[in-house]
Amino acid sequence: MQKRTQQERSAQTRRKVIEAVIDSLYEVGYYSSSTQEICDRALLSKGGLYRQFTNRTTLMVATADYAYAKLVEKFKRRFTRRPVAADRIADGLELIRSNYKTREYHAVLELIVASRTDSVLRAGLKPIIKNNMKTILTLAKDLFPVAARDNPQFDAVIYMLVHEFQGEAIDNILYSSPKRARQRTDFLAAIAKRELLDLPGESTARRQSQPPAQSASIKKSRGRTPV
Repeated sequence: MQKRTQQERSAQTRRKVIEAVIDSLYEVGYYSSSTQEICDRALLSKGGLYRQFTNRTTLMVATADYAYAKLVEKFKRRFTRRPVAADRIADGLELIRSNYKTREYHAVLELIVASRTDSVLRAGLKPIIKNNMKTILTLAKDLFPVAARDNPQFDAVIYMLVHEFQGEAIDNILYSSPKRARQRTDFLAAIAKRELLDLPGESTARRQSQPPAQSASIKKSRGRTPV
């Protein structure tokens, strides 16, 4: 077996530590996620941790960056694997919702809440969150290119959908209602369909992407018994 390089070993250690941070933030919260707690979970010494991250705040910011990237990749992977004939809007909304139920997002949520009273953490998180929203918007434009081109409200629609499910994730900590969730989904789906799909250019693009319809005479002839 080929021996791993120092860079590969370092990357593996960083991932191991960050995954330990995510578990710790999700299970015991920000203020109980001390460096010792994280080292215990990662089976790593403090010296080994500080060789990868200069301090606790740097580690927390790196965790947020890693978690956001993981969530975006998870969405892309699951969205592209859905059946071609499936409802893009309904599937997309459910995938967004499922992302905001994950350990990764709740770990990030712990950091966001803590940053309200921690100016150093807040300064570190700001560019991470800004870049994540930029990444989400770019992905949305790839998925709905016609709406991105023709709808001047495109960015606002995407931001609204994302922020709605982020807020729902917070609300669900104290109270969740499947009935209310279904109502929200139906309402958001109607808005998203109008703003992302019910556009002249989008209808044309969908028709062009579908195989040409067979004429009635061809279909009829295919059903005849050969003489």
